[in-house]
Amino acid sequence: MRLILCYEKKGPMAFIAHLDFQQLWWRIFRLAGMRLEMTKGYNPRPRMRFALPLATGFQGERELLEVFLETEEENVVARLNKVMPRGLSVLTAAPVADTYPKITALVDAVAYRVELPASLPDLHCVAQAAGDYLLAADQKEAQLTLLLKVDNQRSVRPDNIAAVCFPERDPADFAITRTGIYTRKNEKKLPLPAGLLLLD
Repeated sequence: MRLILCYEKKGPMAFIAHLDFQQLWWRIFRLAGMRLEMTKGYNPRPRMRFALPLATGFQGERELLEVFLETEEENVVARLNKVMPRGLSVLTAAPVADTYPKITALVDAVAYRVELPASLPDLHCVAQAAGDYLLAADQKEAQLTLLLKVDNQRSVRPDNIAAVCFPERDPADFAITRTGIYTRKNEKKLPLPAGLLLLD
């Protein structure tokens, strides 16, 4: 059974590094009584893919995870949330066919909310730091919202953008939340799982 989960990662969960986070998900599924399929070869691992790994210290409101279960399961969301640690919760679980594209191949852009230490007089430094990756930027008081292009799983980090605008501050000082993962409407003519947003 192949599923694409939409989940949120907040609070203390933001400080778990990606490799440890993978191990955590494996344990969560085991606690919920669901077995993940394993990869083949000498070093088998659980079959799971994150749409785009979230940097340590960042929170996420609509993160996407693709998993393969050994058997058909029911009430997946409720069973997972029953054993979730604080700061982590599943919002939806959408079954997809084996022929469906990898979730990693669908990511064309990501959106972030960045809490700044002060308002910027303009967004020139943001455009300079983001370069061609910047699709949109807006500011309301000391809150910056960004829409950044993803190209072959590569993008620019929002903390690096903020650091250009506030060079005297440590990049760890900026509170950053990823608010959405986007795919291009005209290029991906297929039904989208809940949590994956359409780029205009």
